Amino acid sequence: MKKFWRRTVVMNTKNIKFSLGNYWVSKNGKTGFAEWKCENDHYKRSEKKWRHDLMYGIMVLKMKGKKITYLNEYWNTRST
Repeated sequence: MKKFWRRTVVMNTKNIKFSLGNYWVSKNGKTGFAEWKCENDHYKRSEKKWRHDLMYGIMVLKMKGKKITYLNEYWNTRST
């Protein structure tokens, strides 16, 4: 996993712009949901060129105090 993350994100992604959209936390503070958007330039190895990607996603979080105990993300990527 560490090798994949380093190659895919650290070495092949640049100009990352992340923004947090709407977010909600349950009344008891144990569950949260967040919308996010990310733009970046990603090196497409099969094409040997950089492409601009636009990603939209949501996160589902379970919390214990201020710590995240569970995280699940769903996202969609579009190359522009």
